[in-house]
Amino acid sequence: MQAEQAPVITTSHQPDTGYIWDPAVARNFRWKHRIVGSMVGGIAGYKQQHSIGGLPLQLSADEVTLALNSGWASLQCCTVLEPDAQATNSGSMVDADQADSGAQALEVTWADWQQALADNAKFIYPTTASPANLAADNHLESDSRPAAAAEWAYPRTQQERHRFRVFADLHARGYWLTAGAAFGADLLAYPGDPAQFHAVFCIRLLPDVAALSPVAVAAAARGAHVARKHLLLASVSQVGDCEENAGLEVCVSYVSFAPEAGFGPQLQGTE
Repeated sequence: MQAEQAPVITTSHQPDTGYIWDPAVARNFRWKHRIVGSMVGGIAGYKQQHSIGGLPLQLSADEVTLALNSGWASLQCCTVLEPDAQATNSGSMVDADQADSGAQALEVTWADWQQALADNAKFIYPTTASPANLAADNHLESDSRPAAAAEWAYPRTQQERHRFRVFADLHARGYWLTAGAAFGADLLAYPGDPAQFHAVFCIRLLPDVAALSPVAVAAAARGAHVARKHLLLASVSQVGDCEENAGLEVCVSYVSFAPEAGFGPQLQGTE
């Protein structure tokens, strides 16, 4: 029996970001591995809204790193097909006033698109496939060579390594994690699926040797408490002896702040 092939995460020109295009894989990552990500694609039947997204599922750098380290997926490059030189030389941009919308397929390359953005020029994206791209698609379908594997460099800096350590430690403790920029935090921790639960912690990452400013801590705690969440300060220290992280190279420590009287009774009709 053949071993089951690991799902594929693709990378693009945007650094430290991964994408999942298979709906079954995206669903499995959420329910089995607690990897939330963000749906960044459009939905054909609901073009005039951005509250609900579709595939692909965009993964953060920490989510991709955790998936790769855990063996949940493999990484591949997202290649961009370009027309051949003869098609490129035939011209790729025309003035919008002279073009018949959808009447002909235009030969478009990545360089043309970038140049149009840089010059703030008018640009028409083709609505039909060009002969060069059709030939490339047919070639790919008949080509049995595997896609090129991508290199994953994150985390690079000490700050990124500490962030990932905190992310991996909280994930191992059973929390669901998302970005926390909306609440002025580095991460948000949920007791269950974010679609069904509110976050319980606003997580702020601090260097282990950094001095705490009482004013900054009070401001961060007040912001978290107004949103009915606990403030959680997380730091990573290079120690060899830590009871809760036995056998690991680092120790992740936490300090939480909560209102002295609690959050009080929840008002009816409010979240």
